[in-house]
Amino acid sequence: MRPNTSADTEWSVDDRCTNCDVARQLAPGLIGEADGKSVILHQPRNAAEDLLPHAAAYACHARSIRRADAPLEPALDPYPMRIEGPVFLCGHNSSQTAGANSYLLVRPCGNIMIDTPRWSEPLAARYERLGAVTDVLLTHRDHATHGRRYADRFGAPLWITKATSTRHPTPTR
Repeated sequence: MRPNTSADTEWSVDDRCTNCDVARQLAPGLIGEADGKSVILHQPRNAAEDLLPHAAAYACHARSIRRADAPLEPALDPYPMRIEGPVFLCGHNSSQTAGANSYLLVRPCGNIMIDTPRWSEPLAARYERLGAVTDVLLTHRDHATHGRRYADRFGAPLWITKATSTRHPTPTR
C-alpha cells in the first residue's frame, strides 16, 4: 500500500475536453473515451501510473485534465519527453493549433522543432536545453499560430509548406 500523498488526489476530466485524444495517447488504460470526451477509467495504482496523468495534463490544450483538490506539480512536468532515440514530444499543446502535438528532433547539427507547443519563454528555454534549435517546421496550416515566435526566439528559419504559407506567419523558406 502506498503512503497517502498528493499523488493520491483524484484525477478528473472537466467539460472543456475537446476529445482531441492526446490524454488517451499519453495515459492509455488510465484515460479512455466516453460520450465524446476523455474520461478517467481508473485512478493511478502505482508509482509508474502516477506519472501518466501528469503527462496528459501538461499536454492537454484545453487544460481539462486535473486533480480535484491540488494543483499540478511543476516538478512532474515531463516535457520535453523522449519518445524514442532523438525524438521528443514537446507537450504543452495549444488550443490555437487545434491541439496538435509538437516534436523536437535532436541532431548533432542542430535540432528541429516540428510544429510548436503553446508559446512560452520558459518552455522555449526548456526545449533549447537539449541543444540549439536551428529549424522550425510547420506541417499544417492550423499549426502556424506560434511558429514565428519560436523561430524568432531560436534565431531559426521557419519552414512551412506552400499551402500553409498563405496564412501567417511569413515563412523564412
